[in-house]
Amino acid sequence: MAAKYIITQDRKKQFHFNLKTTTGEILASSENGYEDKKTCLKGIASLQKEIVKLQKIITTAKIVDETVPAAPAKRPGRPKSKAAPKKRGRNPKSK
Repeated sequence: MAAKYIITQDRKKQFHFNLKTTTGEILASSENGYEDKKTCLKGIASLQKEIVKLQKIITTAKIVDETVPAAPAKRPGRPKSKAAPKKRGRNPKSK
């Protein structure tokens, strides 16, 4: 994706920049105005260095899927007793 830095000057004669994509989406903006264009350009250079660092972090970051619910935890309590096996054979009550 191609992008460009757009430098503007406001009514107070301070310089600002926006990093925009070719579709006009703003990716980054200067927070405060700069007194002169030279310091504005230094701000852009600083952002470029940070982008290089972020690129490494972003491309090596692990993906953690938190949409899958965890297995339910077992509740502490009394152990379940096993039922006595049923006897096979004739039921004395039925005749």
